[in-house]
Amino acid sequence: MSPKNLESSLDYSDPLELIPRALTKVYSLWVSRTFPLASTGARLSIHPSVDLKRAMARRIKLGNNIVIAKDAWLNVPGSLHGETGPAIVIDDNCAIGRRSQISAKNRFPPGV
Repeated sequence: MSPKNLESSLDYSDPLELIPRALTKVYSLWVSRTFPLASTGARLSIHPSVDLKRAMARRIKLGNNIVIAKDAWLNVPGSLHGETGPAIVIDDNCAIGRRSQISAKNRFPPGV
């Protein structure tokens, strides 16, 4: 892509709009590197307001190209803490919308 085309593809009319995007990028990198998720694919985008507890992270598996929007909630209730393996699996190319709630409360046992 030529420099002229690159400039036209990026809209810098309001540079302050880049701050929330940069914050989301930094937070996403931090979560993927420091949270004990069951597994994490490439290109995770998770908004800083997402309710994701570190203690529950080991029961969550995230694939490639995942977007989790503002105020979403990923929950693994205490009743599942005795089980092993991921309770929530979000596979490749998924987007979780604003204020969505995903819980593993009614997880089926393996083999069902």
